[in-house]
Amino acid sequence: GLLVAFSGMTLAGLSAAIALVPLWVWPLIAAAQALMVVLAGWKWQMLLRDMSGGADRIGLATATGATTLGTLAGQVLPIQIVTPMARAMIARRDGIPPARALGSSVFEQMFDLLALAVFVATIAVLWLIGAGVATGMALATLAALLATLLVRPALRLCARLLSALSLATGLAEGMRRAAHLPLPSLMAPMAVSILRLALVAAINVGILLVIVPGADAGALLLMVPATQFVSAVPVVPAGLGLVEAGWAGVLIAQGIPAADAAAAALSLRIISTVPFLVVSPLLLAVGLRGNGR
Repeated sequence: GLLVAFSGMTLAGLSAAIALVPLWVWPLIAAAQALMVVLAGWKWQMLLRDMSGGADRIGLATATGATTLGTLAGQVLPIQIVTPMARAMIARRDGIPPARALGSSVFEQMFDLLALAVFVATIAVLWLIGAGVATGMALATLAALLATLLVRPALRLCARLLSALSLATGLAEGMRRAAHLPLPSLMAPMAVSILRLALVAAINVGILLVIVPGADAGALLLMVPATQFVSAVPVVPAGLGLVEAGWAGVLIAQGIPAADAAAAALSLRIISTVPFLVVSPLLLAVGLRGNGR
């Protein structure tokens, strides 16, 4: 609301910005959104299996359906909370205890948050020293993969602290199991998180460049991890308002009029959300009909 009020954006300007995106692009966005959900479901499927020593198995279709349900709920509620709940609810029909489904789901989401945090920190440092965009993204990717090496020691430390304080013994035990996972079982989820971030970057930067052809693609690319981190942290659902303010700020800093920048930012939200809402019933139908094995 504040963004619209202070920018002078009009409904006509918003409609005009949306109309700049060709109709044939919308199915491509829907396909990319569907792929991101499938990748998140696959990541959870892998961790659920590995953390249980192979005892807890769920089909990719079911994992995708559960992830879709959580992502849909995450449009209005904190996604870091509702997605594990949705997955635990659906995994129960495969005989998977809710605690293990919740724990593995939270662990899966941790890789996204870790990747985003590392990307934001690395890019900020490299931006301060004047490094190029390509160098920044490459080093941020390497830093995220290297940060995965710290996951096991961090889990062991947290488990010891919880045990020493006699707090959340079930959580401490889950952390100990996760800390014993082989390195490939941790590197694979991180790689998937980075791939999902690349898809988000392609969608966001691509849409904004269509709406605002004169925008600096490099600056927009560097902004993606920050906006995704804001979306992931449960402050407001999907970072609504905060993300748009960030995108508008980047565009205004490049000399784009405030009204046009606000229209582009709000258009990005609409254009990246509507295709997912359209394709989500298909993902749900496929997932909820799966036998989970």
